[in-house]
Amino acid sequence: MSAARTVTVPVLVRSVRSVVVPEPSWCLGHPEARHPEAQVDLTHEGSPISLDLRLGDEEPQPFLTLTPVSHPYSTAEERREPFVSVSVELDDMACSPAELLLLADQFAEHAAGLRAWARYFSTLISNEAGR
Repeated sequence: MSAARTVTVPVLVRSVRSVVVPEPSWCLGHPEARHPEAQVDLTHEGSPISLDLRLGDEEPQPFLTLTPVSHPYSTAEERREPFVSVSVELDDMACSPAELLLLADQFAEHAAGLRAWARYFSTLISNEAGR
């Protein structure tokens, strides 16, 4: 387990001022060019995990993207603790019955993958809380 970290993030409050906040070990950092408008807008984001779908000879399409996130100063109390943001994307596609079966197999694989990622994120978040 790594030592507790903090980060100094410029925040716009009529003028730019810096705020020192605890930073989770999984946070990718805070780019200089992206200042929150206010402290409540401060966001910690981790590395996104993409689960893709493939049909036929086509390139894999993004299907699910899982990203650890927290908004430590949010006015919505449930958003202050780390959570996993899930984005679902799927373009329309024409499927034969055989392709539908392949799609179903991939959904089953992704269900198992989601369970594994849920355990991973649970460990990641609980380790952070134990600091």
